[in-house]
Amino acid sequence: MSPQEYAQKSRQIDLEEYMFPDWDNLISKVKKTIQKSYSNDEAVDMVLIVMALDNEDEEVLDFISDNGSDYFVKKMVERSVNHLQPHARWQCAELIRRRKPDNGKRVLKKMLTDSDEYVRKRAKTALEDLWTGEKKVI
Repeated sequence: MSPQEYAQKSRQIDLEEYMFPDWDNLISKVKKTIQKSYSNDEAVDMVLIVMALDNEDEEVLDFISDNGSDYFVKKMVERSVNHLQPHARWQCAELIRRRKPDNGKRVLKKMLTDSDEYVRKRAKTALEDLWTGEKKVI
């Protein structure tokens, strides 16, 4: 299904990874995409969709946090602001908190006005963490 169809469907039912028979294969492909730093819009959107599906386990989030290049992380968080899936958006707020990309504060400030309450909450927490970290350095 298209990303738009998926976004609409996931608002109606709680999609779980077990509903995808090739889940392990999908995760493997996403990890390869991250490792190779494929950062065209289509590849990043695919990773964001799988990240949203992986909401509970956060395996994709952890993998990007640990293995994603700085450029890939920057591209991910930039695209996340307008992504259809709130589960991807909040995880990108957490990714910003962990990796602190140079576009992170600007993206988090945009997320503070997100339509999803949980995204706003995670963005606020991440922004406060970044701000506190700066104050400690000064």
